[in-house]
Amino acid sequence: MTSNGYEVEYIILTTATATISAAFRILELWKCPLVGHKADIYLFNDARENLSLEFMGQKIEFIPDVLVEDGDVLKVGNMN
Repeated sequence: MTSNGYEVEYIILTTATATISAAFRILELWKCPLVGHKADIYLFNDARENLSLEFMGQKIEFIPDVLVEDGDVLKVGNMN
């Protein structure tokens, strides 16, 4: 997805509660992979843990498209 001359390559989930709500709103506009940390899988796939019902009024449970661990590097454009 391109916006303002930039190509959106990922949506990176840095925290699993509020970010999930924001990410799913953004995904309605931009179709791109979600990136999340492997240690947060329990938050992503459990609506009680990620508070999506409270924030969004609906259960959101999923596994990110790209799972990362500490020390992993994402390539974004010409940057690592």
